[in-house]
Amino acid sequence: MSYMQPNQTIVNSSGAGSAGYYALQANPSPHPATMHVEMPPYWHLRDGRLAKRVPRSQRFSPSQQSFPGITFSSDGWCGVRVTDILHNRASIDCPTDTFAFQIAGLIQDLHNRALDKPVRVGDEDWAFSENKVRLSDVYILSAHYYRNVWVPELYVINMD
Repeated sequence: MSYMQPNQTIVNSSGAGSAGYYALQANPSPHPATMHVEMPPYWHLRDGRLAKRVPRSQRFSPSQQSFPGITFSSDGWCGVRVTDILHNRASIDCPTDTFAFQIAGLIQDLHNRALDKPVRVGDEDWAFSENKVRLSDVYILSAHYYRNVWVPELYVINMD
């Protein structure tokens, strides 16, 4: 049986316990809207969970924006849960807090009207229901203005 000396062990230099790991955990990543790039298909939330981007029309791209998007964050971390906004459980970084309340209210209204209603073939995974998307699964990351309409960037957790 061969023995290994402690100084011969391989250590993950960026794993848990390293300075690099804690630097990533303590510092939120910049919002893509601030860099004028397309939103990524997945977003890592503050608690480490992965959220999936809600699909939207291809005609709404960063190059079509009238002016830069408005980001929604809490304590510097992008993404605020809709139910936390509605129940005042999240401190939204100003000055976007009133706009976030309006968007969250509209999403809640859509949820109430669309709950357990049939959806277009191919979009079943995005339906509001107890077995698919719940209101508590929806996060707002930003809102973007395209000529004459505001379009929110929404992400959903628990999309396996």
